[in-house]
Amino acid sequence: MSSESAAAGAGVRCHPRADAYATGSPGDGGTRPAASPGTQHRWPLVGRESLLEQVEAALHRPGLRAVLLHGPAGVGKTRLAQECAARLERTYPVFRINATRTLAAVPLGPLAGLLTLGEVDLDPLTTDAVRLFAHARRVVADLAGGSRLLLLVDDLPSLDPLSTGVLAQLLEEDLAVLLATARAGEALPDAVLAMWSADRALRLDVPLLTTRECGDLLAATLGGPVAPQVVEAFARESGGNALHLRELLSETSRRGGFTSVSGVWQLTGPVTGSPALLELLRLRLDGIDAAGRAVLERLALCQVLGVDELVEPSARDALAALEEAGLVTVEPGPNDASGQLLARLAHPQYEAVVRAGISRLRAADLLLQQVAVIEARPQRRGDPLRVALWRLEATGTADPDLLLRAARLARLAHDFVAVERLARAAARSWPEHGPGLAESLLHLGEAECELGRPDDAAQTLRDAGRMSATEEVRARVAALRAGLLADDGPAGVDAAIALLDKAQAALPGQATPLAAARAEILRAAYRMHEALAAVTAVPAPTRPGDRLEWSVAASVALAWTGRAREGVELAEESTSAMSRLRGAALLHSSAPELARTAALIQDGRVEDATKAAHRALAYAVQDGLDRAVTVAEWTLTMALLHAGRPRSASRWARDVVSGGQAHGPRRHVCLGLAGLALAHAWLGEPGPAREALARIPGTGDPDEPWRVLAGCWVRALEGDLDGATSGLRDRADRALAAGHPTLGAALLHGVVRLGRPQLVVDQLERLEASTEGVLTAAFARHATAAARRDVGGLTESADEFERIGSRMSAAEAAAQAVQAATGKRSQREIAALTARARQLAGRCEGGVLHALLVESVSPLTEREQEISRLAARGLSSKEIAERLFLSVRTVNNHLQAAYTKLGIGSRRELAAALSA
Repeated sequence: MSSESAAAGAGVRCHPRADAYATGSPGDGGTRPAASPGTQHRWPLVGRESLLEQVEAALHRPGLRAVLLHGPAGVGKTRLAQECAARLERTYPVFRINATRTLAAVPLGPLAGLLTLGEVDLDPLTTDAVRLFAHARRVVADLAGGSRLLLLVDDLPSLDPLSTGVLAQLLEEDLAVLLATARAGEALPDAVLAMWSADRALRLDVPLLTTRECGDLLAATLGGPVAPQVVEAFARESGGNALHLRELLSETSRRGGFTSVSGVWQLTGPVTGSPALLELLRLRLDGIDAAGRAVLERLALCQVLGVDELVEPSARDALAALEEAGLVTVEPGPNDASGQLLARLAHPQYEAVVRAGISRLRAADLLLQQVAVIEARPQRRGDPLRVALWRLEATGTADPDLLLRAARLARLAHDFVAVERLARAAARSWPEHGPGLAESLLHLGEAECELGRPDDAAQTLRDAGRMSATEEVRARVAALRAGLLADDGPAGVDAAIALLDKAQAALPGQATPLAAARAEILRAAYRMHEALAAVTAVPAPTRPGDRLEWSVAASVALAWTGRAREGVELAEESTSAMSRLRGAALLHSSAPELARTAALIQDGRVEDATKAAHRALAYAVQDGLDRAVTVAEWTLTMALLHAGRPRSASRWARDVVSGGQAHGPRRHVCLGLAGLALAHAWLGEPGPAREALARIPGTGDPDEPWRVLAGCWVRALEGDLDGATSGLRDRADRALAAGHPTLGAALLHGVVRLGRPQLVVDQLERLEASTEGVLTAAFARHATAAARRDVGGLTESADEFERIGSRMSAAEAAAQAVQAATGKRSQREIAALTARARQLAGRCEGGVLHALLVESVSPLTEREQEISRLAARGLSSKEIAERLFLSVRTVNNHLQAAYTKLGIGSRRELAAALSA
């Protein structure tokens, strides 16, 4: 949880304007509020299939008498046991027993429902064990009807001793089997423990839900995909506990905390625990003594404290007791060579429960006491941030210099919620011409931008730009303002460059960060020659932070202008530098991975690039940076499209659109829709592709390469091959004129994939000679082989694209090899080539353009295919002949021809050959 939560209470960061970038209405991909999941009849069961299978298998095992589902409260043991019992009703009659602490006070109370099925008075049986067991055996035998009865006991440790004895006797005489639940930390009956020693019982621990499983459950409940940072927030706040997750989701939805933006659920309010959940957690805190309560209160207010910062005489013993009770955790601090131990509440929602019991005045006193503890010892790096937040919550104000120092630390931690709170308070505290006012506004404006309020950010940064400040602050203000301008499209890019020109003239000492900002804006505008010139015009900096920003910008510029190896080397340097600077760099840790993704693609390492994009996304999600998540999702979409994985790309493109609408950057709405359209086109879905293109806002750049590429593929899919190839060539010419050879090569390669290599082969061969990128060289070799109808060259291209990781290009090159071989090679060779093309096509997630090519060059005639399929199903030649009204000899002749064309020698190989 962010440091802001220490000041603001329980919950996670939310966005009051999640629709800040929304376009359209719910009917055309806009926003809509969430319906309450409370209306759903039954909570989905997610991530438990393996456990269900284990239970079912165990209860069918000879000699096994009992299975115990064990785990913490709320993990889902009861629901899992009920699902298991429902599945096992086909095998066993089932009787359900709910054990409670109330019934445990009554002898045979939990078993009363079972033992009183007939007319019987239980009171005499409670004192006569022989009659009791005999009666129990008769009841169970009647219920089981010759089988064994499955007894489902919820909360086994709550059974009274007499009920436990009856249950043990039934199990011992093999009249029943037991499926029970037990909460972690509770003692089990001795009779059950005895079965473990005899290997007649099995304990299965029910784990907490993983983040992925939390996401699956959220999506199933809300009825649609959920943004990954929303999944992360719920997984963190629930701790993976299924009950807690359900209550958090129900209450957050009830309060209107969700909005569906372009079909993806986004948070618009805090993740909030329901009254039922908070009451449940409060009950777990009952019985804590005064010393323990004092520790819990300080941790709820301060969030994280060093063990040495709890200075009350009884605090250490109280903390140890709380840790043993599972209410707090004590762990070493991250990257802390001093060996300091940090204490925090074990469950995020404990914060709200404990805070609810603290008066406003007492909270202020406790926070100021903790401030005094921190200020009385030698200062540590993060102390100003904590002290400033505590003072703000306790008094509503703090020294402006302290607030500014804290805002800097929060900025380095990329905690923009805390940055906004601290910077806004600092801006209010400085006098009109105070020395830190401009920097305070700088931090405030950046936070407003990152939190999805670009218009507020633009105004705040304009105010900062009119004030006197250090050159470094003025340069950062100019860079941020330029980035916001560039997000508005081509006209905005020109305005942004003009603003940076003016700043560079006025701030000669800030050439490096301004050059990095310029290169990033020009790269996003596909003006790569200018982007490379911007970073190479200044010497490579030596200061670590500046070097990191410069190397990230330069690596992409180098890779995309045809110097892939240099780009990869510089990107690798930036990722190494980030690992050393983490916590002390303005760039987020996702940025070097994004640069690596771009460089690795051009170096022909698409699978490695996809992994780098996934890492970048994980870093952004973990830190809750919504704009960075959107940027990483687009980079991942781009990598997946290069990989020829349209189904996966469409999933992430949809998230890009939603994230861009909800949080920004604005231009990513257009990028996401273009990527979504291209993915649909590659999947053979022209309708959805056209729909995605139509949703691109009118402010979007019509010359945006991904948009042009998607439009051309849609035209090709609809039969306008001339228009598609012409559009690709025109956009490629403009890319080459702008100094972007890799983009030009990619567009020209689209013409090759569409079967018109002769139109572009000369250009691609010239690009291969003038650049070093592996991908561009592969494009050129494919064009050369396709233009010459060179079977061997096309086969080699297919192999090369497979090594690179470009699946669709590999499949298409292989299909073209089949076409080129027709009439030139033997049927066996054609069969082998066809099998290879089909095998590659099968790895493209349903992409259809290459699959259509493969189908068109199938070596079997229609009759040969029909007979071969019947033979592959096991029909004899006689049976096939009777079904098709042919002679057995004709059937065998067709089969022999099929064997020859498919390169096989017998009927046994038919099924594999036909499915290849």
